[in-house]
Amino acid sequence: ARERRARLRVERANAQARAEPAQRLGSRTRSALEQLLATKSVTQIKKCCVTLELSTTYSRRCCESFVFAEAHLRMFELMRSCNRSLPHQELLKHVLRILANLTRYPHLVGTVAQAPGCVEVLVDMMQFFRELEDTFLLSVGLVATMARSERRIRQQAAAPEIAKRLGGILSILRRKFSLATKHGVGPAAGKVNKASQKSASIEAMEDLVSLLKK
Repeated sequence: ARERRARLRVERANAQARAEPAQRLGSRTRSALEQLLATKSVTQIKKCCVTLELSTTYSRRCCESFVFAEAHLRMFELMRSCNRSLPHQELLKHVLRILANLTRYPHLVGTVAQAPGCVEVLVDMMQFFRELEDTFLLSVGLVATMARSERRIRQQAAAPEIAKRLGGILSILRRKFSLATKHGVGPAAGKVNKASQKSASIEAMEDLVSLLKK
């Protein structure tokens, strides 16, 4: 039944493009989307996300079909289920990149932002994975993008409970960066790179907090 529902959702998404053959979903993308909505296997989900990340990077039509099939809701479900294991960390990066691809298009931002608890989920990702710079910056960037476009999201992210969590994350980042600098991060290349990444995380958080205060 789950597989059948997934197939129907993708069929409806693909039907929108049938009048324009050049814009139909490719077979690999269509198959990946169906499997993403139906499977519970982390390995299979990751394979689907690799394909869909590529598709949504280069095709607006794929982004639109992805959202029409409500696959963005699946992305937030996956984020909620991710733990700190390496397979889940890799999956999470693909999920966040797909969402970042979708939100490049202003007409899709509102729909993506309607995912239940989207702000809370992304703040959870910032908090749980703040040591993973790529994941952290993607999470911050998504909240910032949606907050700029959607007043409702900006209000949710500026709510006292969320604002307190964001402030706490920023304080931890600043403290850790200060300690790392104090204890001689650099001149070793790896340490310099790590310090600059931490600084990028701080700057991104400061920009987000500033945006939410406007």
